[in-house]
Amino acid sequence: MKFSEQLVIAISNPKRYKDILKLSRRSFVKYVIITVLLLSTITFVIPGAATITGFGGFEKLFETNLKTFKYEKGVASLDKVFKMNINGTTVIIDTSEKEVSAKQMKNDGTYIAISSERVIVASSVSGNVVKVADYRLYDFFPFDIDKDRLIQFIPAIYMYLALTFLMKGVFYFAEYAFYALFLAIILNIMRKNHSYNISYKSLFVICFLAQTLMMFVNAINEAVAIAPSYIVNLIGLFYTVRMATIGVLSTVESSK
Repeated sequence: MKFSEQLVIAISNPKRYKDILKLSRRSFVKYVIITVLLLSTITFVIPGAATITGFGGFEKLFETNLKTFKYEKGVASLDKVFKMNINGTTVIIDTSEKEVSAKQMKNDGTYIAISSERVIVASSVSGNVVKVADYRLYDFFPFDIDKDRLIQFIPAIYMYLALTFLMKGVFYFAEYAFYALFLAIILNIMRKNHSYNISYKSLFVICFLAQTLMMFVNAINEAVAIAPSYIVNLIGLFYTVRMATIGVLSTVESSK
């Protein structure tokens, strides 16, 4: 069975989950890997590619907006304030101050703020700015940097982005595997009061499949912010439980 067929069944036809259970373990592993990579693509690659295309690539960025950037002996300098949003994280470079003011971080989100001597990672929620990390620039860069040095870093930047893409995939697997395990435990307890007799491994597969639509809706919402995440998660939870229940009961019907 092709991945596309499994995807359609997982999203829209829980009564056919029993057909996927008949496939090999390798087939399910392949389904999981492709799914989490697609989620990473939606939430990271597409927005990231749009941002990079928007400023014309890193070389153009360094040649124009950061042309005058210099970092010498632990002190950074740039002739103007620079701001850029990358995948929901706002990068601010303001070397006119020793520390970037919280006034520049009013909008909700994550910030990486670079001043003349410090780099701060902060989170802003409803106007309240909380520092997550605060370091001296020298702790990160013990060597001098200018525009030409930044251009030399471009391959390393793309390597970092590729690693981040893979790490997001691992994160998605861990997150949804945990949810599947939790739901499988509940269904395993409930089977004492119901007529189905199914292995725990099969319950896990069904519960993972049942989350598929929720996974993609959450990923799309994360990328374009259609609705508040808690609403999407709540609706997704009820839908997932319904899909998993139908999937489990379908195995009873097929065994009769």
